[in-house]
Amino acid sequence: MKPPSFDSLTIRALAAELDRDLVGAQVQKVYQPDEQTVVLQAHKYPHNRRLLINVNPGVFRAHLTESDPRNPEGPPAFCMALRRFLEGGRILSVQQVGADRILVLSVSAALGSFRLVAEFLGRYANIVLVDEDDRIVEAIRHFGTPSAIRIILPNRPYPVVSDTRPSVWDAPDTVIDGVWNALAKPPVLKEVQDSFSGMSPFLAGTILSADDPLAYLVSLRKCVRQGRFSPVVLLDGNNDPVGAWPIVPPAWPPAQVRTAETMSRAIEEAYGRRSDADKRNTIARRLLAAIDREARTLKARREDARRHIAEAERAEEWRVAGELLSVNAHAIPRGAKSVSLANYYAENSAPMTIALDPSLSARENAEAYFRKARKAKTSAERAPGDLQRIAELEEALEIRRQAVESADFPTLLDMDTPGSTRAGGNDQQTRAFPPGVRIKRLTSPQGWPVWIGENATGNDYLTTKASDPDDIWFHVRAAASAHAVIRTARRSDQVPPETLRWAAEQVARRSEVKGSGVIPVDYTLRRYVRKPRNATPGRVTYEREKTIFVEAGGSI
Repeated sequence: MKPPSFDSLTIRALAAELDRDLVGAQVQKVYQPDEQTVVLQAHKYPHNRRLLINVNPGVFRAHLTESDPRNPEGPPAFCMALRRFLEGGRILSVQQVGADRILVLSVSAALGSFRLVAEFLGRYANIVLVDEDDRIVEAIRHFGTPSAIRIILPNRPYPVVSDTRPSVWDAPDTVIDGVWNALAKPPVLKEVQDSFSGMSPFLAGTILSADDPLAYLVSLRKCVRQGRFSPVVLLDGNNDPVGAWPIVPPAWPPAQVRTAETMSRAIEEAYGRRSDADKRNTIARRLLAAIDREARTLKARREDARRHIAEAERAEEWRVAGELLSVNAHAIPRGAKSVSLANYYAENSAPMTIALDPSLSARENAEAYFRKARKAKTSAERAPGDLQRIAELEEALEIRRQAVESADFPTLLDMDTPGSTRAGGNDQQTRAFPPGVRIKRLTSPQGWPVWIGENATGNDYLTTKASDPDDIWFHVRAAASAHAVIRTARRSDQVPPETLRWAAEQVARRSEVKGSGVIPVDYTLRRYVRKPRNATPGRVTYEREKTIFVEAGGSI
C-alpha cells in the first residue's frame, strides 16, 4: 500500500489541534522563506508558536514547528500583504472546509476580518488571503489564464470550492449507509474514492482492507466526531518516514509505525524531511549546472591559451610580412588581394606570398601584420601563466563540485548565492542590505561562504548584525582593514586551514598595509568581538584571537 498523502483525515485532525492551540493567539510576525511557504508566528500565553504552511505540490503540508526557517532579505509581495493585514490580529478559529483539503484561519485584525485559506489541491495548491467581503486580497500563486479552473487574482471574488458528494465525515449515517449499499459488491477502491468527498486513496484502501469495511468506516467517523486521534508516523522498510496519519492504519506493518505526540510533529517528521530533501536536490542541481557552465568556460579559455602558443610560431612570419610590405609599399596598388615579394630575410631571398586586405593601403596592411605579430607574441608570453591559473581554477572548481555533492541542506543554502559557483569566488554584492551598507559575498575555493565589509558601515553591520556568534571573524592586526567572516553554520571546527588562509588574504588585500610584504591577520570567533560604547562604525575590540601571516599579492 502506498503511504498516505496530506489527506482530508489528516487535515481534520490537524484543524482540531490548531484550533485548540492557536485560537486567541496574536499574530506577531509573518515570514515567507520561499515562494511556496509561509510561516506565521503567534503568541498565546505562555508560548510563541510558529505555523508553517507549504503549498509545494510534491510535499504540501501545514503544521506547528519549532524550527526557525531562513528568510530572504526582501519580503515578497504576498508576505508584505500578510504583514499589513494580519500582524497584530487575533486568530478566531482554525477549521477545515467540509471534507476538502482546505484549511482556513480566521483572523480579526486592525484593518478588518480576514481568512487565510490554505488550499492543498494538488498542482493548484495555494494560500489565499480573503477579506470580509469574500474578495481576494492576495495569493501566493496567481491563476488567471482563461484555461484556469478557478481564477485566483487580487481584487477578484474568492471562488469557493464546491463538492456535491456527501462528506465522508459530516454526512448523516443514513446517507453514508445509502451510498455504501449502492456500491458494487464487493466495492472497488476507485468507486469508494469517487463516492465521497474527503475519501483519499489511502483512506479508501484502509477501509477496504478491514474485515467489515462499512463497520470500520462507521467506527472511524465516530472517532473523528469525538476528536479521538492518535497521530503516527509511518515508516518504510528502512525505517525512514514516508507519511503521517491521525490513527494507526490496520493494514500498515506494526513494526513500521511510530507514535507521535501531536499531529503537527507527525506531519513535520514525515513531510518536512522530504521537503528539505527536495529543496536540497533542487539547489544542488542548480549549483552543479552552474559549475558545469564554468567548467566549459575554463575549457574554452584553455583552448584559447594553447592556440596563442601555437600562433606564436607565426609571429616572426607576420613581422617579416609587415617589414616587406613597408619597404615595397610604393609598388603595391590599393585593392590588391595578395602580393609576392622577395623575402630578404630568407635564404636566397625566396619570394614570399602575402595576403592583403583590399580595402587597406599597403602601409595599413603592414601595420595590421605588425599588430598581429605583437599580439601573438604578447599572448604567447602570457599563455603559460594563463594555463597554470586555469588549471588551478579547474582544480578549485572540482573541489567545489565535490563540496556541493556532499553538502547537507543548511550548507547548500549558504552556498546558494549568485556567483558562488565560480571557482575563484569573485562574487559581487548581491544581498539587499540597508542603504549605505556594502558587503561583498564570496565563496572560498573549498566552498565556504565568506562575507567582507567594503566600507565602515558595511564592516559595522557585518560584525554586529549580519554574522552569527560561531562565524569566524578576520581583521588585519594593528592596521585599518576590512572586516570579514566565514559563515560556518555552527561548524567552525570544520573550516579547513586553506579557507582560513584564503579569507585572511582577502582581508589583507583590503587593508592600508596591502603593499607590505607579509601581513599579520587576526581571526577569532565572532562571539569574542565587541563594539565599545559610542565607538565609530567599524571600530571593535576582540580577544582569543589567533594570527595567520599572509601576502596580499593579487587583485581584489
